[in-house]
This record gives sequence, C-alpha cells and structure tokens, in this order.
Amino acid sequence: MTYHDPCYLGRHNGKYDAPREVLESVATNGIREMPRNRSKSLCCGAGGGYAWMDDKPERRINHLRFEEVKGCGARTAAVSCPFCMQMFEMRSASRIPKRAVRAADIAELVAEALEA
Repeated sequence: MTYHDPCYLGRHNGKYDAPREVLESVATNGIREMPRNRSKSLCCGAGGGYAWMDDKPERRINHLRFEEVKGCGARTAAVSCPFCMQMFEMRSASRIPKRAVRAADIAELVAEALEA
C-alpha cells in the first residue's frame, strides 16, 4: 500500500503524518513511499482548479502517478481527496490494466479492516 498526498491536505495544510499513521494501523504489509511524496507529491491539483486544465495525452498526471504506484511495488493507492480518487479512477485512456492498482479512500480501508 502507498499513500498519495493530496494538495490541499498536504501542501496547503501540512498534514502528512496523520494519514500515514491511520494507514499503518490497517496495512498488513506496511506502507511503501512513492518517490514523489509529502510536499513533493505529484498531485492532480484539482483542489486548486487544475481539473479544468488538460494535459498532453502522453503525459497525463494519472498515468504518471499510476506508474509511480506500480514502481514502488504497491498494489493499493490510498487517497484522502475526492478529486484524487477521480484522477485514479480515470483509466479509460490509460495503458495500465484496471487490476494493476487499486485506488481506495482511507475511510474505505479503515472500514475494511474493522470488518475483517
């Protein structure tokens, strides 16, 4: 599992450790960090209006971020922002198989751990 730092919670509010502490409590195999994390996270920026911008098709943020998730060896990307979740779910043009990486909100992962 890895954690995708969102722009508003992370860079704007400086909250980096609390989400990781929650995930550490539910992750069975620990957390792997992506190369770009915390204040240097590669975020979609939709919380800051970037949702209205368009990237070059070969350099879309969701494609780059999925490659980073896969590259760190994680099978689940934990998110804490609805815009980030949407970014991860936008796979229609992606070359990445849908089963390669699961995107899940932190609340979903906590609920699953409580049910187990």
